[in-house]
Amino acid sequence: MMLVQEDQYDDDKCEADTEGIVDNVFSVIDAVIKKKINYIVIAEEIISLFQEGKNALKVCRSYESVYEGIADEYVKRFNVPNPAGCKTELGTAYGIVSQVVTDVKAKSWISLVADGLAIVNESTKLMTMCKPE
Repeated sequence: MMLVQEDQYDDDKCEADTEGIVDNVFSVIDAVIKKKINYIVIAEEIISLFQEGKNALKVCRSYESVYEGIADEYVKRFNVPNPAGCKTELGTAYGIVSQVVTDVKAKSWISLVADGLAIVNESTKLMTMCKPE
């Protein structure tokens, strides 16, 4: 799905915004893991995360390009055993999550259950391919 008109694409800004999304997500996760929970700081990070997301949607070509930027940044930051395999599994997971959204919008509950099970199966593959060493 196209997010913006072709003349509004800005791949550099898209990349910067997706890096910002990853920065914010990992800041929140890091704080929780280290049990250094400052709710004001976490709230600020979450607000920043949403702002980066809104910005990305204004300059990125598609939802897929936002996903690809996030996947690229994840693989770049973490030593995963198989970067190409990790990105492939992330792509598969993205497709399943997109299908879940479609199922919910269509109120297709039987498909939602099947796609929910697919997410569970895919999460095992993601842990294998994308768990940092």
